[in-house]
Amino acid sequence: MGFFTRSRDRLDDVLCRWPSGDPFRVRDMLRSVEVKGITGSGKSSGSGKVLTDAIVRHPRSTCLIIAQKPEDKKFYQEIFRRHKKKLVVIEEGSKWRCNSLDVQIKAGADTREIVEYLTTLGEALEGGAASARMNEQFWRKLEERISFGAVEAVRQGADAVTAPNLLQFLSTAAYKTEQFSDPKWREKFHCRVMKAASEKKKTEIENYDFAVICDLWINEFPNMDDKPRSSGLAGVMNTLSAFNTGLVRLMCSTETNITPAVLDQGVSILINFPFANYGPTGRFIAGDWKYRCQKHLLRRHWKPGGYFNVMILDEYQESATGFDPRYLAMCRSHGGCMFCLTQTIHSEYAAIGGQGNHKADQLLSNFGLHIFHTVDAKTAAYASGLLGHRRETFVNITPQSDLSIGEELFGMGASQCSLSESYQPVLQPAVFMSGLRTGGPPSFCVDGIVIKSGEPFANGENFQLVTFKQR
Repeated sequence: MGFFTRSRDRLDDVLCRWPSGDPFRVRDMLRSVEVKGITGSGKSSGSGKVLTDAIVRHPRSTCLIIAQKPEDKKFYQEIFRRHKKKLVVIEEGSKWRCNSLDVQIKAGADTREIVEYLTTLGEALEGGAASARMNEQFWRKLEERISFGAVEAVRQGADAVTAPNLLQFLSTAAYKTEQFSDPKWREKFHCRVMKAASEKKKTEIENYDFAVICDLWINEFPNMDDKPRSSGLAGVMNTLSAFNTGLVRLMCSTETNITPAVLDQGVSILINFPFANYGPTGRFIAGDWKYRCQKHLLRRHWKPGGYFNVMILDEYQESATGFDPRYLAMCRSHGGCMFCLTQTIHSEYAAIGGQGNHKADQLLSNFGLHIFHTVDAKTAAYASGLLGHRRETFVNITPQSDLSIGEELFGMGASQCSLSESYQPVLQPAVFMSGLRTGGPPSFCVDGIVIKSGEPFANGENFQLVTFKQR
């Protein structure tokens, strides 16, 4: 594949060329790319490696990379070193810290946005299990209302919206109306915050919101049935507890010496908390950084001459959240995009879900370029469907059946010929399931089928077979 070349229109800068000679441009990358292939199909060492190298090579690119395997750090450091690009590695033992809630609020996040942030982190912490739970609308709405009541109260009545303050506010809330007259309860953090908020001079919006949360904490919450109250509170408390303990607290809830703003200065970020080593803690920290970078990029005013950002997400199912479909739908005009590698379509359905898998389908529909290595039957059917059907003509030859043996032997019979037309897949699903090389000796080549939405390739088709060299 070819090398980066600069164009007069910065969006037409060529990152690399497909073997057919068709360019893969910045504008193509900004439509986002997904790669699918079963384990061992060569997606990371094939298309993943080739496109990552092409992205990093561009002088105006930055990346947010979520490492999912212990060997990822060395792999990406070598690429950035080769192209003399800046890469900050955020990992256990590094000096880099970012107080997430503080950064969000300073960036202008309101209470609803903080609630969205906490909900997204809950999904990141629990993976697909959280997505399945959050799809139950009643529980999702209840958790959001509890989070809103806590964040707005702490915002108005405490010195700062921090994870410790939110956790303490919820843990000291009144569970029974009788507690309101208890002198000991009135000395607790929840009551002191509500009292300070009531005495604060408020704007019109703050005054109305305070009335809403008063109704929640004074009338509704203490009189709520214990089972839904405990269930709704558990999800919120689980996220806040993670914020206040272990590596998460150290990395995301103490000081700040780096923020997503460095992406606008030509610096790329590698989050090195592989799930294989750190489990849910790694998912939480990675999810925290991914969401904050997504929000930062959506807030910025970007022009084609500025730094464009690519989120490189191998083993994407481990870092997927319900916010991703919304980000993917809006990020292009802000100079952002995603480069996601995962095994199968089942991986995204399990990680993002949504009622009837609509959220995952929304995500998939916003990728402009798809690369398929060897995949399973469900993913193969999806890949074939991306190309649609075309009309094909079939010739049917039927030999005459009432001939004698002699006539057949001497070819004296006649055959009937007929034509029929039907619509058939442009590429049958079987093409995506077998026959594609998966790398390794002797060729060290990985085959993939590249599908481009909208604009066709030079051959007039929306697909082409591409070979990616591992060496």
